[in-house]
Amino acid sequence: MDEVKDHPNLRQIKGDIRDQALLVQALDGCDAVIHLACISNDPSFELNPALSRSINSDAFGPLVRMSKESGVSRFIYASTSSVYGVSEAENVTEDHPLVPITDYNKYKGLCEPLLLEEQSSDFTTCLCLREQSVLGVLAALGATA
Repeated sequence: MDEVKDHPNLRQIKGDIRDQALLVQALDGCDAVIHLACISNDPSFELNPALSRSINSDAFGPLVRMSKESGVSRFIYASTSSVYGVSEAENVTEDHPLVPITDYNKYKGLCEPLLLEEQSSDFTTCLCLREQSVLGVLAALGATA
């Protein structure tokens, strides 16, 4: 983020995703939301399942609706490839059934349709990215594959 942190069109908001007053303020004037907030990975999620659910699932629907009501037209959601569970399929595409095996990936998968159902003529770009680890421990340590 260092390369873009001072860009005049980027606002990085630090706060609690469950704080709806902060969200209303943060959404003012935004045309896009990149949703990265979550308790990530299974071990972290299991430390406090109630807190994790409140952040990863319960806060998602209100944020999507507030974004739409605030005039945001683009919403990008960082889901996870683990929503597919374990598959023996040679090729796993976005049409592959979701078979989550933990609460972390279950709630990630449950949020996706909440976003896609809100897509409309003025809330046009609703995108769910089912990525794997984008930057993991090995990359942070300078290791290469």
